[in-house]
Amino acid sequence: MSPKVSVIVPVYNGEDFLGQCLDSILTQTLEDIEVICVDDGSTDETASILQTYAFLDSRLKIITQENKGIAAARNKGMKEASGEYIIFWDSDDFFENNMLEKMLAKAQDDNSDVVMCGHYLFDDGIKEKVQDIEIQEEYLKKSPFKPEDLAQNLFDICSSHAWNKLVKKKLIEKNNIFFDERVSYAEDHLFSYCVLISANKISLLKDCLVYYRFYTIMQASSSKKDHFLDVLKAGALLYSKIKEKHGKLYLQAVCKKIKGLMKDVLGGCSSEQKREGLLQIRQELSEEILDGIFSDYSSSDVKVSIIIPVYNAASFLTRCLDSCLNQTLKEIEIICVDDGSLDNSLEILNQYAQKDNRVIVIHQENQRQAIARNKAMDVARGQFIQFVDSDDWIDLDASECLYLYSSLFDLEMCQLNIVQHGKNILNGESFFDILSWIPNNFKPVFNKKDIIGFLRYLVFGACLTFYNHAFLTKNHIRWINKKIPYEDTPFFVESFIKAKRIGGVSFYCYHRHNHSDSTEHQVNENYDEYIEILKYTLDHIHKWAKDEAIEPYCKRFIFSSFNGFKRFEITDKDKMAPYFYDLLYFVQKKYCYFLEPYFNKWCLVYLKNKHLKEKIKFHFYRIRSYFFRNNYTINLFSYQRKPFYIKLLGIPVLYLKTINQKQSSEGIKNQTLRQNVYVRFCGLTIFKTKKILSV
Repeated sequence: MSPKVSVIVPVYNGEDFLGQCLDSILTQTLEDIEVICVDDGSTDETASILQTYAFLDSRLKIITQENKGIAAARNKGMKEASGEYIIFWDSDDFFENNMLEKMLAKAQDDNSDVVMCGHYLFDDGIKEKVQDIEIQEEYLKKSPFKPEDLAQNLFDICSSHAWNKLVKKKLIEKNNIFFDERVSYAEDHLFSYCVLISANKISLLKDCLVYYRFYTIMQASSSKKDHFLDVLKAGALLYSKIKEKHGKLYLQAVCKKIKGLMKDVLGGCSSEQKREGLLQIRQELSEEILDGIFSDYSSSDVKVSIIIPVYNAASFLTRCLDSCLNQTLKEIEIICVDDGSLDNSLEILNQYAQKDNRVIVIHQENQRQAIARNKAMDVARGQFIQFVDSDDWIDLDASECLYLYSSLFDLEMCQLNIVQHGKNILNGESFFDILSWIPNNFKPVFNKKDIIGFLRYLVFGACLTFYNHAFLTKNHIRWINKKIPYEDTPFFVESFIKAKRIGGVSFYCYHRHNHSDSTEHQVNENYDEYIEILKYTLDHIHKWAKDEAIEPYCKRFIFSSFNGFKRFEITDKDKMAPYFYDLLYFVQKKYCYFLEPYFNKWCLVYLKNKHLKEKIKFHFYRIRSYFFRNNYTINLFSYQRKPFYIKLLGIPVLYLKTINQKQSSEGIKNQTLRQNVYVRFCGLTIFKTKKILSV
């Protein structure tokens, strides 16, 4: 007599977890089962363990084959299965002992072809379950259902792995469903989707019955980063199979699932493997599938608008334009704004525009880069905007990789790494990793609150970020409408504050040319304009951010700007002191920001020749900022507060010292800072402890 359920377990070098797996199978409350273990050419003690269990329980059958992969092993087990229902379990997982009984009862009660259940995530590092992945109530209410009833969400109901699905054997045989041996990863996803679409009726169980193990030795030896190509192949096969048998009914759901698998696998890739994987997307997937996956971005025939402001750049312009025009992504436009050049830059631009209609040339009187970029954005049609300076260049696959990555993760901002070139750089080039602050296993999509502990490492720059055009338009983000340098600071800060989906690619695809005429080399000559931009940005931060958690961003910005002041030569500091004092007074008054003595020193030197009223005003805000400044995050600052003195006739009247104690500082997790304040006033000592911040 045939058993009710055939349990098929492919095994390859599974000695570490096989015993726990088999124990959970052979102690099932449903006893009418057969267990078919397919040893896929294991080289460890797997065979010995299987023989021991087979000796103890006659329901266990062993099949041995040369190593052909998990798909071939499952297919081999299916051919030998005799049960009314089949389930596929992995040798590194384990299961609730009433799982088969519950699933079989549900299948018989509903007369279903497929029964699906929830699962637990089991962290093998700490040996505990860390999450319950239950089936959502909205789907449970519809159980049992026909697959066409949930056509658009069919693959979102639960995990698409094979181990949480009890399947009627006749369904598999009738529809000739098998595991595709051409792919070694995601083969069970392909199998599961074919099963679900072919079923007449599907039932759901709310219970979590599978313990899915992750961070295991087996998984570590076969990292996600090696499987991206398999995901693409499996996705293409699934799409073609479903389209052939069922038309367009399930294609939207298929595209959504392919996109999810791509995101999942791509997140585990190294920078170069990620870049290689992105380029494989357009090679392996048809335009039809790509349009389905990126349906939100398919309304425009221009995928990327590359914006290049140009001013007297004739000696660099050809290299820049060639790198843009020869992009592997062809659906681009290149908007060049000649900012009143006095050399033959405009002539070069017009020559390129005549040769390629993707080049758009705009001419204006000299008004600098901010206004030039605004003019370009007014006519841009691309789904994304990429800013390139006319003396720089980009890798030929830069636009394609950035477009695919940003589209895949629905990013509003995507930062990228750059290579700097110049005579003053050792060996002519240096690699500037602006994303080096990102911890391992950090989520690919984040926002400002997620990285509050890393704000000090952010790098501003017009060309260091790839922007979603719709995001900029929706939030009315524009370049400052002034003829002023350092315009990228407020543009980036406003975008960063308003963005909800930020990401980054860790490979290098932008090349910056550092030379004597670069804006960053002219700070000494126009420091007053630099101060103006900083004040403008600080004055607008609260307008851009409508939440209470913005204070750390202001302080991070101030800290970074003031530290930049230290780079200047001593002779320049005297010249710049009036502008710096203006900024310092502004932030002390507006933000109660207390500066370290290094900065106060330069302002005090400047105040020597000022009126007494001005000196009193400065010291008033300085003292006020110490006592009443707002909360801050401790790891925005690299220094500790120094003791504060007020002396009268050389005698200390007030002495104040603070000791900061960090309660928690684990990566980006919540942090609490307690500050012990030590105060002595005219010989009277007071101790006071208060909670400063909990973010």
